Amino acid sequence: MYLAAGSALAAAEVIEKAFQTMDFGQQSMDQYRALLDSSFVGKDMATYTKAPAFLERPGMYKDYGKLGAEVFYGIFNHDLTPRRHIRKVGLDALKASGLKLTQIIGDVLAGIRAL
Repeated sequence: MYLAAGSALAAAEVIEKAFQTMDFGQQSMDQYRALLDSSFVGKDMATYTKAPAFLERPGMYKDYGKLGAEVFYGIFNHDLTPRRHIRKVGLDALKASGLKLTQIIGDVLAGIRAL
């Protein structure tokens, strides 16, 4: 959301300047991109340029969400049985998920590279 707000501020600044000078040509409008790139928006976009590809990895929204939900359920459910150690809960959920450790490691490394 803050990127959209920053982009809007840059656009408003360029539009205001264009009205002040009555210059609506391409060169005047190109100032938007220059202003955007030099702002926190452009810097953050450059920093996280690889994030969209990482977030599109197959397991991001299905497998890992379900795995996380199973772990939290195993930790916080109130079925009146003694609590199991979180490590056991996590390992059982991982085994039941069908995810391979190599897949998880690959996704973690991709996330580190992207972010």
